[in-house]
Amino acid sequence: MTDNAQQDGGSTAAIAGRCEPWATGVLTIVVFLLIGDAILQPIIWSMSSNGYYPMELALVHVRDNVLAALPAYALLWVLWETRGYLARLRKGEIWLPATQRTLLGIGGGLVAAGLLGLAARPLVIWVRGDGFEFSLDPGWLALAGVGLLLVMIGRIMESVVEAALALKRENDEIL
Repeated sequence: MTDNAQQDGGSTAAIAGRCEPWATGVLTIVVFLLIGDAILQPIIWSMSSNGYYPMELALVHVRDNVLAALPAYALLWVLWETRGYLARLRKGEIWLPATQRTLLGIGGGLVAAGLLGLAARPLVIWVRGDGFEFSLDPGWLALAGVGLLLVMIGRIMESVVEAALALKRENDEIL
């Protein structure tokens, strides 16, 4: 490895080391916000309403909130993958394999978020017993499409990693 490559890898690890706590912080904040908004808030309202907001209604709201937040839960996966990527780079993992795995994870999370985004509203309406309504939201379709493209790029990178490893093995045999 050349000095420039070592310096670049060191600076990449340093940058990743500075960014990883931020990614972990964002992930933690989003988890607490989702739990608080979807689950705790209706229950606390019920407990503090002196019977004006019954617990049965609160639990219905919890159910509906959890179903409506399904895309956000899938996006937590994307944040988790991003945080893991920064941790791998900080530890000095080779850039290309780490990036390839991360693209697959982030792409999969975006596809899941897009598909769950398309299904969440109709699912809430159906579970409430208000019939069935479905519409194709272009935003969720675009998100799923971006995720699918990232998965395809990750698969292409997988082929590149395999070819690079094969060349390395061949080179090592020659030496």
